[in-house]
Formats: sequence, structure tokens, C-alpha cells
Amino acid sequence: RAEIEERFQFKSRLASGGTGSVWRAVDRQTGRTVAIKVIDKRKLGRSMFNMEVYAMQRGAGHPNIVQLLGAYDVASDELSPDGEWHLVMELAAGGELFARVAQHGAYSEKVAAGLIRQVARAVYHLHSCGVCHRDIKPENVVLVDDAHDTEEGARDDVHLQLIDFGAAVV
Repeated sequence: RAEIEERFQFKSRLASGGTGSVWRAVDRQTGRTVAIKVIDKRKLGRSMFNMEVYAMQRGAGHPNIVQLLGAYDVASDELSPDGEWHLVMELAAGGELFARVAQHGAYSEKVAAGLIRQVARAVYHLHSCGVCHRDIKPENVVLVDDAHDTEEGARDDVHLQLIDFGAAVV
């Protein structure tokens, strides 16, 4: 934990789920803002964690798949008696597709088709690498930047990424 807290400054919680939470953090070495998924080891065993890491590594390099920057095994301590897994990933600042649609309403057919095309490209890439995501839903699709809406509506060049490989199999 000391190594992680020395390198990363945790800023705010972005989301929480069944196995842990995702935090916005700043890499003190590079100044880059990242997302760190903190997973309780009681809720996710080593084999499932390794599968998630391996699936992300297999899909690496595709523009529509979030990139894994590091994986850490945090030993048990007073904050987490069973220990934690930490996944450091690039941050998609635009947030979840689900939240965007809930807040701003549906995309035009043209923009929605472009978004689905990006998801399809990510899935095709994963399948060509031998990875099945198994949890594709609007909450696991994130917008890369937060400049995705204009006064006239959604921009045509919205860029998204597929996240959360916790259910993936290789």
C-alpha cells in the first residue's frame, strides 16, 4: 500500500460495485490522471483477478479498449485485513455512457450508429485475441473525453472505450 500511495494521489471515487471501487488518481511521477480499480480480495480470488488482467493485456493497444497501466497486489493491513488488488488504467474523463444517456437523453441515430460501431470494433478485436468480455452494457462503456455535447446536441466524433473485464474469460 505504501508504494501505491507514494506513487498515486487518490482524488475522488468514480464508481463502486460488487467487488470494489474505482478512483480518480494522479500519478505523481508523470502528472497523468488515471483510474484505479481497488478490489477487495475477499470478493475476488487470485484466479479471477489474473483472468481480468490477462484479458486486458490481450486486448491492449485497441483505441476502444481501456488500457491497463499497472496491476498491484496489496498485502493485508489495518485498512484491508484480507488485502486488495489494484488495477491502474487510463482515465476516460467523459464517464459512463449510461450516465450520459440518463442525463442528456438519447443520441441521434447517426451518433448512436457510430458508438455501436466502436463497441463492435472493440468486441471484434477482443474475440480475435481470444477474449470474451461477457458484461457489455452502457455502464461498461465510457466516453474518452467530456467534450461530447454541444448546444446543438451530441458531437459526431464521440470516442468511447470498453471497460470492466471482471467477467471476461480467455
